[in-house]
Amino acid sequence: MSTKTIVALTEGSCHREIKRILESNGASVMMLRNRGDLHRIRNATHLLLPGGTDIHPALYGQTVSWARGFDAPRDWLEFQLARHALLRGMPTLGICRGCQMLAVAAGGVLWQDFATQKEMPVHASNHEIRTTRNSLMRKLVGARITVNSYHHQSVATPPKGWKATAFSPDNIV
Repeated sequence: MSTKTIVALTEGSCHREIKRILESNGASVMMLRNRGDLHRIRNATHLLLPGGTDIHPALYGQTVSWARGFDAPRDWLEFQLARHALLRGMPTLGICRGCQMLAVAAGGVLWQDFATQKEMPVHASNHEIRTTRNSLMRKLVGARITVNSYHHQSVATPPKGWKATAFSPDNIV
């Protein structure tokens, strides 16, 4: 990572550790905490959206059925940041909730609670995922990898033009 890299990072799960790792690798990290920080994104070269609470279903055209634990100010900020990054082609990494927010900002839809809605068992916190053939994800991590996830929301319908490239054994993105 070059010293000219400026990563905008929102507060979420593990954000302090992520910030420490990025800075130890030469990035300059700006923390974005609320809508008053939105203007600062113009100085960023990259965006990182970490994990956290559920995304409010109104952002993807649904009413609340199974989603819970919302953070409306964070939802608003991250939705705006994701739209900005997507429209400008800014390199962006979304971790768990962050990936879901990117999908929502691009027009995708989430499962509010995939285990309930699909009538299936809840995933263990550590579970295997498989990657799709000929995908960048497969090149980076291989055909199968064990991941750590605690979320119950997931992308149900990827945005138009997007292709999911990693799935749990029961086909959850």
